[in-house]
Amino acid sequence: FESNIDLCVRLGHTISAFISYCRKDGKDLAGRLYRDLMLQGFAVFLDSVSIDSGREWDKAIESALNDASVVLAILTNGSKLFGPDCF
Repeated sequence: FESNIDLCVRLGHTISAFISYCRKDGKDLAGRLYRDLMLQGFAVFLDSVSIDSGREWDKAIESALNDASVVLAILTNGSKLFGPDCF
């Protein structure tokens, strides 16, 4: 059985990932995951590095979510706080 990701990689398609995390206590893990996935050749969206200054944040997030092959949600204790520090 071949996963969709394995099939995409075998066919030469780029896999794009959107990382969702809570800045309060997930920022370091999100950064490490971003670096590791980039080194493996994935296209990765992480708000702190992927949104150019001056770009509308909400439109950038919406566009990245629409384009993502997969969404990776990092769930931490801070994730329970649905506030401005969680993306």
